[in-house]
Amino acid sequence: MSEPLILKLKKRVENKHELFAGGLHGSNEGEEVSAYLGGNVSDYNFFICRVRKWNEGEEETTVVVSVTDEKQFFRLNSALKTYYATFAITITSDNKVKFQCCDLEGWEWKDNIQLEKVWGI
Repeated sequence: MSEPLILKLKKRVENKHELFAGGLHGSNEGEEVSAYLGGNVSDYNFFICRVRKWNEGEEETTVVVSVTDEKQFFRLNSALKTYYATFAITITSDNKVKFQCCDLEGWEWKDNIQLEKVWGI
């Protein structure tokens, strides 16, 4: 009997490989910043990325990037519905991650929003 799909997925997520750890953030409004990943992007099917605001409550979110070389937009929400950040992540085929804080509502400083971790699955 075949193993259920949910168990297969659970095992894959548990076996994630850390490709980036740090605090990648831009200091200017809308600035795109990049870093090299510690692995070969083509070895993975998708990427899990953790983004957080590192002060004033330390809100965070975890998103899945499922394609390479395409900018994908996400939102980091706060407990207050009027506070949020829209950000973009691109995983490139040349083993880089690009991060950009595109829009900020309520909070004052864009450089407090950072890409903290990237895992490959």
